[in-house]
Amino acid sequence: MNGMELAQKLRSIGWKTILIFITAYADYVFDAFDVGAFHYLVKPISDKKFEEVLHKAAEQFDKQKTNVKNTDIVRNDEKRIMVKRGGVHTTIKVSDIIYAEVFNRKVVLHTTVESIEYYGKLKSLEDELGSDFYRPHRAYLVNLKYVLKYNNNAIFMQNGQVMMAKQNYAGFIKAYMAYMKREYGEIFEHGRSDG
Repeated sequence: MNGMELAQKLRSIGWKTILIFITAYADYVFDAFDVGAFHYLVKPISDKKFEEVLHKAAEQFDKQKTNVKNTDIVRNDEKRIMVKRGGVHTTIKVSDIIYAEVFNRKVVLHTTVESIEYYGKLKSLEDELGSDFYRPHRAYLVNLKYVLKYNNNAIFMQNGQVMMAKQNYAGFIKAYMAYMKREYGEIFEHGRSDG
């Protein structure tokens, strides 16, 4: 795994770590933007420039710590989202979301603990949750972590079953295989992908 791949993996699991790339290759500078790198230094670099970047990174780190209002709720390795229902703001650990569905303009989050309803759009939630989630049907968004089995018209989750739109089946398989490879590495690459 190279540094860029490691950075992508860290970002995919929700790490907000400040990343600084130090490399001899200028070619990957645009890839660094994709993973939200703080800086991209191309060798050779002067001690003065290195010190300046580290100083700015430390300032950024301090700002991030200051912006966290409740350190009991937010941790780098536990990405959370916040939803508002009935005037109450609730934080939900992303890794606890099994799947979400939309019903009567409400999003229902089915988590390992409870089901939570709020007014919102599934598309906004999909954009926020990232690559560990997939939308197999316009009414559902599933956490790939909790998929037990699937076929071309349904996905069987830990706590229920969701519909699969036939046109999304190939995309689901691709997303699920990518997830399994991220989680379990090369050992999964040789498994069957026909559900």
